[in-house]
Amino acid sequence: MAKQRPRKEPELEPLRPRSLTLVAAAALALGAFAWSVHLWRQLAIARAGGTVTCPFDTEGGCADVWQSGVALAVERATHLPVAAHGVLWALVALALPVAALAARARGRTGEVSWAAALVTATAGVVVVLGLALAQLVEGRFCGSCTLQYVFVLLYAGVCFAGMTRVDWPALARGGALAAGCAALGGVALAAVAPHEPAALAPPLAPQAPAAPPRDLTSYLATLPPPVAQAVSNALRDYAASPAKPLREPRALDGSPMAPIRITDFADLLCSHCAALYGTLAELRRSLPPEALAIESRFFPLDGKCNPRIPRATEDGVRCSAARALVCLEGEPRAFEIAGQLYAHQRALTVDEVFALAAPVRGREALAACMDSPETDAKLRSDIDWAEEHGIQGTPLVLVNGRQAASFPAFLYALVLAGGDPAHPAFASLPPPTPVRAGG
Repeated sequence: MAKQRPRKEPELEPLRPRSLTLVAAAALALGAFAWSVHLWRQLAIARAGGTVTCPFDTEGGCADVWQSGVALAVERATHLPVAAHGVLWALVALALPVAALAARARGRTGEVSWAAALVTATAGVVVVLGLALAQLVEGRFCGSCTLQYVFVLLYAGVCFAGMTRVDWPALARGGALAAGCAALGGVALAAVAPHEPAALAPPLAPQAPAAPPRDLTSYLATLPPPVAQAVSNALRDYAASPAKPLREPRALDGSPMAPIRITDFADLLCSHCAALYGTLAELRRSLPPEALAIESRFFPLDGKCNPRIPRATEDGVRCSAARALVCLEGEPRAFEIAGQLYAHQRALTVDEVFALAAPVRGREALAACMDSPETDAKLRSDIDWAEEHGIQGTPLVLVNGRQAASFPAFLYALVLAGGDPAHPAFASLPPPTPVRAGG
């Protein structure tokens, strides 16, 4: 009887999706990369005190998430802000399908690169779910970040749809490759990322140990290049803004004879308004009282008291907080009370508005003032004035009646210049960047 030969096990087909799958994955990763770069740039602008452009958010959404407890913990642990982690993931997710395509062009399977892409997709889904849960727990929402999550989930869907089978050894090798790419990319990005949240604007950091220079030339010399460029751009925009007559102030913090009057129109639940308050408080601390005067006006983002806002809230906290501060105008501690309202804005209620104002005005007297026709007329006057300047969102900042950026370094420099955007010292700044058509 002839001896039977042992049957040879059929070789498994390598993990090799269609080229169309690889191209689709690379295209989605490229979209994620472009969007994550935009978000990282907005984070840098926010930390420099500039105006953030997050098109899918109401005011403060993306900036609030970047400053959340989870986001800051990730940044401290990895030396990379959360927005930069989006860039890192997108770079790895883009490189791996491209590497698989390149391997195929050389007659190889590209199996390990594709397995690494599958691992990267899985890691992306896990991280997205974790970040979404953290936002839910902390009561924050970032619509612009959600677009990044959509890119990640679509990338994962394309990868999983192109996965014909599970090959654990190949996935293990792919995981090692993906981890190596992420580690190298992380080191490279950490080298260019700011390591401190306030690194882009040290002269006006909230807890700066020393006051910045009071000489304009010396101050401008301390600005890092990105901040100097932002100041130059803000000066260009300020010089081009039409000057409109100032109104008679109801109350001023500072000297009425000051050469600079900063008027801000704020909403007490606006996170950018809270940031501006911190900037103004720093200006008060760093500069002599005769250098500037601060005039607080209000534009509550609530249709309950603002006819320019289509929707009204049920609690009316924005309106109550604005009315309370209108009633406290002229009180020595009014600016301090405003700071306390901003500090509690995430959990602010009408009762807490009264409680925070209690050291200055009792509840009964304050409530009577808040409900008075005089207070209503003052608030409507603020709203009308803001409309004259074409307000698009809060805060709206005027310097001597001319619309200005709320960027801290710019405001400080403009005060030192006595409000003159053509001051000779500004010649040391880089030229403003060209304005894009339609932008």
